Amino acid sequence: MKRDVTVQTTSGPIIGLPGYQFLGVPYGTAKRFQTVQPVFWAQPKTCVKYGNMAMQPNFLGKRKPGIDLRLVGSEDCLNLNIWTPSLKREAKLPVVIYIHGGAFQIGSNSNPERSGDRFAAGTPMVFVSVNYRLGVLGGLYLGDLLGEAYQDSGSNSALDVLAAIRWVKANAEAFGGDAENITLMGVSAGAKCIGALMTLEESSNLFSKVILESGATQALRSTTAAIELRDRYISYLEEQEPQALLHMPVEKLLRAQVEFCNRDGSTAFFGLVLDGTTFQEDWRERWESGISWKGRALLGSNLHEMHGLAEQPEFLKDPIPVLRDLFGGNACTLLQAHQRDGVDWTKLLSDAMYRSAIDQLAQRLSQSGNPVWVYSFDYPPAHHGMGFHFIMQQESTSFCCVPESEQPAAKKTAELMNQCMCEFICCGNPDPEQVWGWQPISAGSKSKLSFGPQITLRPFHGDSLERMPEYTYCELNTQN
Repeated sequence: MKRDVTVQTTSGPIIGLPGYQFLGVPYGTAKRFQTVQPVFWAQPKTCVKYGNMAMQPNFLGKRKPGIDLRLVGSEDCLNLNIWTPSLKREAKLPVVIYIHGGAFQIGSNSNPERSGDRFAAGTPMVFVSVNYRLGVLGGLYLGDLLGEAYQDSGSNSALDVLAAIRWVKANAEAFGGDAENITLMGVSAGAKCIGALMTLEESSNLFSKVILESGATQALRSTTAAIELRDRYISYLEEQEPQALLHMPVEKLLRAQVEFCNRDGSTAFFGLVLDGTTFQEDWRERWESGISWKGRALLGSNLHEMHGLAEQPEFLKDPIPVLRDLFGGNACTLLQAHQRDGVDWTKLLSDAMYRSAIDQLAQRLSQSGNPVWVYSFDYPPAHHGMGFHFIMQQESTSFCCVPESEQPAAKKTAELMNQCMCEFICCGNPDPEQVWGWQPISAGSKSKLSFGPQITLRPFHGDSLERMPEYTYCELNTQN
């Protein structure tokens, strides 16, 4: 009979499951709204089941008829899971750290369909999945109200992830991993979190590759925008004194968050703040001067990211409220593009929210000398998050809306996508044998790969609306 296994980490000894699974490993601790701190223990800690997920409601954004509100999770949620085929230090396995999505409002590292053994599917690697604080607990900016200890409160989601990455790098060899071969992989909010971390000078020393779908640097926002959103949130609380937030029952904080987010545009309400402590307002200039991440990138988005919203009768009748929630002062720019240029709403919203941001980051990385491969997920209906479901080989789930008759073709595409990701994690090239001729956009090939019923190459430039405003989350009260 196989026995549980013990590994010594920088935090203390942990006990995992046979087969080298370590679940619910604490990587830090934090007081409410404050920056994560290291955590230590002396006695072996049993890590054989998933830890607490971040405190969250049971649905995202606007309330749906027939769905009753439930609050799940805990404020004590800073934990990660590790799957590895070997504990030998000399194994030097590639390490991938997965950051889940969910609009910085929902999600967790304990979805069994996105576990490490499922993703790796026999490819030797160390797979880590991370929980981080969400919603107001991870992104409510309070630095101007509560002082220095809360200066980073608007970016706690990303700082939690940063602490987890540091922990993984420090302990990679103990789990058979190569601390110099770490890939970050994220979708939606997870990708936006990684995109923000890529603006930090430290990032190049922490991870050498990234896989991002439907997220880049567009979650960075000014303190003005963060304060405006914060004040709107506080208006939903009975007690509105700033100090009351520190001691208020967490259920009250979350119920006010649900009311605050009860609208179609609420997916833009949380992110990271350019407050000058961790994230800098001049990050673009710093990037151009060489103060940014260096490595290899695989970036993608879905063809019809926003088709669900763009087809809603309420939105089509009056798009302005949603546009202002999603794009703030850039809302009029999008309305003009629709009315003047005739761009349909699905393309306009998809490009403005996701696809243009991915292409802009790809160009910025390429111009800095980094190899960048770009893909578009085109398998119908190609909505938000669908490509990542295929990467995780979840193409048969109801979320993907693939008819039963097309399941064999969808399965083949999903297997190819998973293979490309694993190749990139292991060797830094998603198409090492040039099966499709997929090359970095900086290597003379200005094309992106289309993952659909057929795998094809198409031009990189012109695939998204390239003149979209770079910042999605700007001040909401700005007019243009």
